[in-house]
Amino acid sequence: MASHDGDCTASAVRLFLLGALALGSAGCQTAPDNPEGQAAAESTSRTQAEIASTGTSANLGVAPAAQTQATSQGAAEWHRKMTRTPLPADGCFQASYPSESWQSRPCSAPRSVPFPPRARQTGGARVPAGTAAGLDAQGQSVGSGTDYLANLTNTTSATGDFLTASNITSETDSSSGNANTFSLQINTNNFTSAACSGHASCVGWQQYVFETNSSGAWIYIQYWMINYNATCPSGWNTFTVGTNTDCWKNSSTQAVAQQTAQSLGQLKLTGSAGTQDVSTIFTGNNTISATGAGSVLSLAGNWNQSEFNVFGDGGGGQAVFNTGVTMNVKLSVNNGGTSAPTCSGGGTTGETNNLNLVSNSCCTIGGALPAIVFTQTNSATAYKPYCPQMSYVPTLALLR
Repeated sequence: MASHDGDCTASAVRLFLLGALALGSAGCQTAPDNPEGQAAAESTSRTQAEIASTGTSANLGVAPAAQTQATSQGAAEWHRKMTRTPLPADGCFQASYPSESWQSRPCSAPRSVPFPPRARQTGGARVPAGTAAGLDAQGQSVGSGTDYLANLTNTTSATGDFLTASNITSETDSSSGNANTFSLQINTNNFTSAACSGHASCVGWQQYVFETNSSGAWIYIQYWMINYNATCPSGWNTFTVGTNTDCWKNSSTQAVAQQTAQSLGQLKLTGSAGTQDVSTIFTGNNTISATGAGSVLSLAGNWNQSEFNVFGDGGGGQAVFNTGVTMNVKLSVNNGGTSAPTCSGGGTTGETNNLNLVSNSCCTIGGALPAIVFTQTNSATAYKPYCPQMSYVPTLALLR
């Protein structure tokens, strides 16, 4: 049976990417438990064909106005190329399809909002984010230690987007109570950083952040020295947890167009690491905005694990969606090879959303664009996962 499941999963993934057939026709997707679930499955079949024909899912699961901005296959290829094209200097830049030249743009004042790591107090000692002892027992809401992670040694870049983001009618941030207030984050593993030299418990952690709220929207990188436990260096901010001191600061920050929760299906966030670290956001209107800075924490060569999702707008907040939302999340990772990443459970950010991971839904994909794909939902009518291969199962009670 295990061998059959593995063959079935591989077949399902290939069909998912190519859009040649519905997953159900491959015999891999478990039948829905109800008619609404059947409708969701049929919608998924249409989704796969659209992904295959356009190379993107920018027009899926969003409002009609957003659907008019569907990105062509050429624009999708342009986006991938631009995220791997170095910026001409540190600072803020923008490019519009089909131009392959970065144009300098004014930077904004750095944001003052920390996006702290997932951590908890255990016996008076702070546990670094993402470690087993730091996982929450507060339920299965995504974030704060509960997420699917892509593991790939020597990762140089990661791109996160939503293949589908369906039935979204509202979203509010738990901290501010404001609508359409959320962040997209790509978060790295904790790693040994030269910036921590002389501080035995200190580890580096890097976030690629897009945030949007009623005041505006921004793209930047947030750097952390966790457990620095001393006065932070000049230019760094202090974040205290119990008796432990973290230090954080932002890269150059670029203001971009504000987004709504209904536009999630259009957005693509990319982070890259090297001699220059770059964070880019693609907003579905054939424009890509980027901010880059010389390596601060020496992430390159130390990046082995990635997390991507939609979360609250900093400060440990939660992005609260209406009931009935389902998202298929894709996290592509690159190290110059074609091997598929492995998928594991965990997470490093302190922010959350109110969706739940679907058990056994994490697919791993190799080839030119290695990736993981998984499902999260707060819908009572979601169909069972089509990719049963994970041993980490944050069980969703509604799915049996």
